[in-house]
Amino acid sequence: MTALCKVLSVVSVVTVAAFVFAVWQVPQLQTVIGKAAKMKQKKTDHDGKPVFELKRNLYGTWGGNAYIYYPYAVSRDSVNERTFELDVYVSPDYDGDWVRINSFDNHNNEFIGVYYDMARKGEWQRLKLALKPGYNIVFVYACWNNRVSLDGTTGQVLFSGALFD
Repeated sequence: MTALCKVLSVVSVVTVAAFVFAVWQVPQLQTVIGKAAKMKQKKTDHDGKPVFELKRNLYGTWGGNAYIYYPYAVSRDSVNERTFELDVYVSPDYDGDWVRINSFDNHNNEFIGVYYDMARKGEWQRLKLALKPGYNIVFVYACWNNRVSLDGTTGQVLFSGALFD
């Protein structure tokens, strides 16, 4: 692994850790962090809602794969089960392997995720993630398998219309 990749991985971990610490201090928090998550707002709208794109330089590599990822929303509700919904668009020229939203189920100690249907590239899809009571960070991910960088990759992934239910 190059020195630059190691630095980027450390910066990503430190950024997420600082974010987790900051929001942990606020009880019953739920928020969509969009631009605060260093996402780039597009000028276009999706049904009158802002559209965001993850910056391609916010990536990490592990397990032989390259990912764009960032925490997009937080729910800290110790009583209620919640649903997080997000509209996702993957451009037809996207050459990655998958796109998903995911969180960590703190009751079962496992990651939970909902994947975009890659057979329907070029369409907006509404992804819904069921969250158990507790502290949840919802991440958005785009993955390129068997790559150590995003150099030469194509396409874009857009997000809009986040909602907690």
